[in-house]
Amino acid sequence: MGVIRVLNAVGRLIAVTPRPLLRMICYGFGPIIAWVRPSRRRQALASLSLAFPDYSTKQIKRIYNENARRLIEMGLLVVAMPHFTKQALRRMIAVDGATERQIRETFGADPQRQPVVLLIPHLTLSELLTAIPCLVDYPLSPTKVIFRPIPSLQLDRWVHESRSRHGVELLSRKLGFNQAMRALERRETVAVLFDQKAGNSGSLITFFDRVCLASELPGILAEKYKAIPFAAALERKGFWRAQLRLEELDCQRDAAEVTLAAHEWLQRYLCASEDRAADWLWLHDRWGSFYKPIQRFALKHKRDLLAQQNERLQRSALPRKEPVWCLLPDSAKEAAAFLPVIEAIRRARPDFALTLVAADAYIFEWLKQGRAEAGLLLPPRKWARWWVLWRYRKSYPATVIVFDPSSAAALGAWFLRCPQRFGMRIGSRRRLGINKDLGCMASTGGAGWNAATISQSWLSALERCGLPAVSPESRGKSITKFHEQP
Repeated sequence: MGVIRVLNAVGRLIAVTPRPLLRMICYGFGPIIAWVRPSRRRQALASLSLAFPDYSTKQIKRIYNENARRLIEMGLLVVAMPHFTKQALRRMIAVDGATERQIRETFGADPQRQPVVLLIPHLTLSELLTAIPCLVDYPLSPTKVIFRPIPSLQLDRWVHESRSRHGVELLSRKLGFNQAMRALERRETVAVLFDQKAGNSGSLITFFDRVCLASELPGILAEKYKAIPFAAALERKGFWRAQLRLEELDCQRDAAEVTLAAHEWLQRYLCASEDRAADWLWLHDRWGSFYKPIQRFALKHKRDLLAQQNERLQRSALPRKEPVWCLLPDSAKEAAAFLPVIEAIRRARPDFALTLVAADAYIFEWLKQGRAEAGLLLPPRKWARWWVLWRYRKSYPATVIVFDPSSAAALGAWFLRCPQRFGMRIGSRRRLGINKDLGCMASTGGAGWNAATISQSWLSALERCGLPAVSPESRGKSITKFHEQP
């Protein structure tokens, strides 16, 4: 109980502290996130750069810095929230006339009303949504909020009490599913955080045109009980001040349609302005579901909504948005050994945007043939190559594949500052700069560079990382076709 007493004491102090002083604390402690977790900083900057390709580097950094400060603001709010009065909460949350009418018509205590599933995104002031019953002077339908329990029983109880003191009831994500269903049977409201990382139980979709897994729980509830799907956001207007936004999702009451519509709504919301973009939790690994080495080169899941989403968005194919760089040998003849591997990767991961990197212009011929999305020509000197790759580190490649067997290429991958660098070694010595060792490349038996043997080594190694098997006929056709070119 000592921790709870400290939290309550600190919360009371924060609740009465002047807001200018709290803003100074957020400005001072926001940058600490980058010092404590530099990998999270890179991840957030990479996600922002890929989500907003039209924004300049300066804009991306400005959004990240503001987002880091708002995360500290969110943490202070969580601790202080139980100690605000109803009048204080009303001053913090603005509700316009149209939203007030929506609350009365949709969430009012009418026994004939339809049940509602309220979808909530991870915005920095979303904690204030538990105070919605304080905003009106008339009774609302009972509201249940599904939340992820905390392993510590004391902290879990404290969170439960602090979030439910203003009129909502919290349900554990592990044990509260049946209670949520009974609430919808009684035509009540059930709220769910819908944009959390879903683990292996989610459905395969794209968000900001990048592949991820999404929870279908809100959609399943809406479909089963014919509930109205509503999205709710607290648009930040100042320190601990927000405007409540409610929007009914324009979709069928189907689990898949609700899931897709909710993410499309959130993407539109975040794209509306830099200020809104800075309000989401970019530090959490939303797109990390297919990042593990063991499944990096496979895009299969038991619940796949990509085809349905392509049809909904009128896309002919999956956008190639995931940046993957391939460091290739200088010689075009040697690089031909990797053509079957590159083609297999493109077939297996239709979301990969490949960048070919080499010191020879053959990569631009490969670009014309549609083998990649971009190319980077390196200078002949090794140290100059490292300098070029260091300058491109803010392109934020998600994965680097070092096909070039030289030590200089392996070290060049490190200069890109990519956290996932695949490569094979020749002999028993590990290559400096490679952190995802795929094993030893097969020997060519003293016959020099044997394209068939090299490609087979790489394909076999990547099959252990999820790449579908490639037939020998397909491998031979790719290499033969290259050598027959004029």
